[in-house]
Amino acid sequence: MPSNLNVWDYFKHHSAPLGIKKPQGTYCFYTFDAFIEKILVTKIRRSLKHTDEVFKSIFAGDLTTDWWENEFGQLQLFAHHDSFIIHHCENLTKDCIDFFQQNDFTLGERAVVFIFNKKTDFYENLAAQNPTRSTQLEAPKFWEWDKMFNFLAQEMRVPLSTEVQDYLLQNLVPGCNEFVTALNSLRNIDTRGQALSLTAVRELIVPGRIDQFALAKLFSQKKKKEFFTRLIEINVDYKDWQLFFSFMQGHLLKLAGTELLQNKKRLTQYDHQLIHDAKNWTSLEVDRAAQYFGKLQIMAKKNDSFLREEIRLGYISCLHRSSRLNKPPTTFSAL
Repeated sequence: MPSNLNVWDYFKHHSAPLGIKKPQGTYCFYTFDAFIEKILVTKIRRSLKHTDEVFKSIFAGDLTTDWWENEFGQLQLFAHHDSFIIHHCENLTKDCIDFFQQNDFTLGERAVVFIFNKKTDFYENLAAQNPTRSTQLEAPKFWEWDKMFNFLAQEMRVPLSTEVQDYLLQNLVPGCNEFVTALNSLRNIDTRGQALSLTAVRELIVPGRIDQFALAKLFSQKKKKEFFTRLIEINVDYKDWQLFFSFMQGHLLKLAGTELLQNKKRLTQYDHQLIHDAKNWTSLEVDRAAQYFGKLQIMAKKNDSFLREEIRLGYISCLHRSSRLNKPPTTFSAL
C-alpha cells in the first residue's frame, strides 16, 4: 500500500519528494487538490536543482500510444534523456493505460512521475506495484482544515496573527481554493512593514460561510447576542441559510434528547458539549427555539427578502430583552 499522509506532515519531513539524488524509475502521487499538486511539483524541481535532472511537464490527456512507444519503447532510433512529470493522470485514455501495462518500457536513468488528482483503477494498480515510491496525500478531515490553512499560509509566506487567523478560519469556506484566494488577496495589502491588522482583513475578506458548529455552540450556551452578531455579518445565499436553519433544528433536537447519547460507545467533543449545555435548557425553551428556526428555514426556502430583517430583529430582541421573549414565536419572540 502507498504511504497515506496528510499534506502538512508529509512536506514537513519530505522537502525533497523524490530525494536529493538523481531519481530513476517510476513514481506515483495522489494529490486531492490542484494547488497541492503545484506545491509538490515545485518542491520536486527545487530539490533537484543541483543535479542535471530536468523534468518536462506533460498533461495526461495529451498523451497517445505513439508517444509512449517513441519515448520508452525498446526500438528507439534515437537516445532519449528526458524525464517527465505527467499531470492529471486520471485523464489517461484506456488505450494509453493498456499500452503501458502490456509492454515493458526501458527508462534507463530517467524518471517518470505520475500525478493523480482522482483515484482510478490505474492509480491503485500503479501504487500497489510500487508502494515504496507511491504517496497518497489525503484531504484534511473536517476538524483539520485549520492545519491545512496554517500550512498554506506558511508556504505562501503570509504571516498572520492569531486573531486574524481565527477570523479567516471562521469566515472562509474550508478548501484549498478558498484559502489560497484569500491569502493571495492578503499578500497584496501594503502593510508598510507592519503585521496585518484585523480591521484591514475584515474590509477585504467579508464573511462568506456559516460555521454551523461554532454558531450552534454559541446558541446552546445562550450567548445569543454574540450568536446574532455573527449571524448578521454572514453573506450567503438562501440555500445555505436553509441548510443552516435545518441543522439548528437538528441540533436542538439532540439538545433535548441527550439521554440517548449515553448509549454511544464513544462520545465526540460535540456530544460532550451537548450534554453540558443541555443542563441550561428547559423543554419549552428548546421547543420555542426549534419553532423559530423552522420559521426561518421556511423563509429561506421561499427566498423571502425579509429573512435578513428577521435575523436583525432577533439581534435586537437580545439587546432589549423585551417581554415578547415569553410569548409564542410569531417572529423572533421564541428567543
